[in-house]
Amino acid sequence: MARLTATRVRAASARGQVLPWWARWQIVAALIAAVTVVGTVGYTLIEGWTLWDSFYMTLITITTVGYGDRFPVTLLGRLVGLFVMLTGVGIIAALASILASLLVPPPAPEEGTTPANTEAGVDAARLADELASLRAEVTALRAEIRR
Repeated sequence: MARLTATRVRAASARGQVLPWWARWQIVAALIAAVTVVGTVGYTLIEGWTLWDSFYMTLITITTVGYGDRFPVTLLGRLVGLFVMLTGVGIIAALASILASLLVPPPAPEEGTTPANTEAGVDAARLADELASLRAEVTALRAEIRR
């Protein structure tokens, strides 16, 4: 399995390619891990909670459960909480979109068209002929307007 990097993600996106499902899951897993580490360390350092309490608070915030048994009392702790809340909602939305893309088939291409992301999809000679035809038509219309 190829290693997923930000450069490969941007390159695939620029070419109009859709990442395979496992690549999208890797991105979400990396985001969950990063937010969990930032939240756990932030709560531990700022609020003075144990690692377990900080980890627990981060996970219940990411998953939007929020039991209410622990809550930050300092301004910095609340800022960490806001960060974890907002990224948690984004992560849940990303997971939902990945699941939806697995369940819903991609739309079928229209008849007579080829996929835009294939090199054979563009017939340069046909496009050049069509462009020449359009230019001739515009020239004829301009001449008719000037009469």
